[in-house]
Amino acid sequence: MQELPATAPVFLVGPMGAGKTTIGKALASALGRSFLDHDDLIVNLMHMSIPDIFAQYGEPFFRDLEHDCLRLLLTGDFSRFSREQLYAAIGSDKLPAVIAGGGGIAMRADNRALIKEHAQCLYLHIDVEVQYQRVKDDTNRPMIYVDDIKGRLSELFTKRDPQWREIAHAIIEADDSIAHIVQKCQVALALK
Repeated sequence: MQELPATAPVFLVGPMGAGKTTIGKALASALGRSFLDHDDLIVNLMHMSIPDIFAQYGEPFFRDLEHDCLRLLLTGDFSRFSREQLYAAIGSDKLPAVIAGGGGIAMRADNRALIKEHAQCLYLHIDVEVQYQRVKDDTNRPMIYVDDIKGRLSELFTKRDPQWREIAHAIIEADDSIAHIVQKCQVALALK
């Protein structure tokens, strides 16, 4: 991994239910920095929920949108959305310093390259059983609109775990209290 400045954004990856948003908010607070959930940015820019985006446009469209928003956050490339649209969507004229990525953000090689080049990446790791307990009743996750949720989570984890590991500066076990997870993140960032 290349050496990044201490001011580089912190980007959290990992499976749905790992706590990327919850930990991201707490970590940002502990660091005195701003926070953004990447999926919330997409929702705010599109004025649609993620399940609605999937239903209306399909997953390939969503993945392209996800990439464009990532590029916008990490490089300031305003090819799809304007600066004004971005600032309205994030409620600030400052780019976030801690970003929670969606579970599938690392599926694309171009996303992995952007994250490796422009962010300090922490992989919040949980096993599939913990993940299942956390998300089994969540109706806002189109990737698990299936009969066998645990099987789908296992399938997604098997595909995505190597990709998260590829871009992670550190792997943080996320089956602990929020305070302990944030502390582990801070230690990992200090050691980078």
